[in-house]
Amino acid sequence: MIGTLGTAGSTYGLGKFMKEKNHGSKTIGVVSEPGEVVPGGRSRKEMWEVGIFDKDFYDKIVSGSTKEAIEGMKTLSRKSGVLGGPTTGLNFKAGLEVLKQEDKQLEDGEKKKAVFIACDRMEWYTEFIEKHSPETLKQRTKKGLTLSDISEEQIEQAPNLSPEKVKNKIENDEPIVLDIRGNFAYKTGHIPTAINILDKTLTEIVEQGEPFPENKEIIVTCAIGENSKKYVSFLQQKGYQAYSIENGIQAWKEKGFELEEQ
Repeated sequence: MIGTLGTAGSTYGLGKFMKEKNHGSKTIGVVSEPGEVVPGGRSRKEMWEVGIFDKDFYDKIVSGSTKEAIEGMKTLSRKSGVLGGPTTGLNFKAGLEVLKQEDKQLEDGEKKKAVFIACDRMEWYTEFIEKHSPETLKQRTKKGLTLSDISEEQIEQAPNLSPEKVKNKIENDEPIVLDIRGNFAYKTGHIPTAINILDKTLTEIVEQGEPFPENKEIIVTCAIGENSKKYVSFLQQKGYQAYSIENGIQAWKEKGFELEEQ
């Protein structure tokens, strides 16, 4: 067992239990190097303060730096989705080094398994990261397209279809029809096959991914055909073939075309 030493209670309790069950098990303590800061752990020189600490209990005590703790945190986050804290990061880095040495002692073809248990809470340590690795918090992922990126000019240029053309497409091409009005208005009367997705929900869906098939045309409708143009322009920018109904449900109703109630 490999564990970071703070109060030493966890490593002592777990190590003692494992040795009782398997006399061949080892307990390795991980501390920070003198002068290094790793919240939740102690340095080698500070362990004398801990009453429960017994140096002879551990088969080995290894040390690491603040930089290694942060590198371990980054690796766990980026490769495993584990948002561990500094002691978890240091334990991970130190554990890998110990296991590399253990691997060298294995016979040809021999394999052993290792289990790593991480405390998954990093948000408490943002100040620590900001102080010791400020460049980490300044990094940004590539910004995706959002609805707010669409200009008024682009919205005005969003393609419209007359109610007649939309009706023809529904009968022949089976497009995806999105009704972004409120639920009550949708239930009162909507175009057959239309899916009710509130505009706020639609924003979240299309900003976070590509939820619709690329080979399907998308028709967006609202009450009078104004709000829908913004979403059509956005979907066009995302690579979809999208259209707004000219003058919306109001025009569809004025044409006498069928509306379903729900």
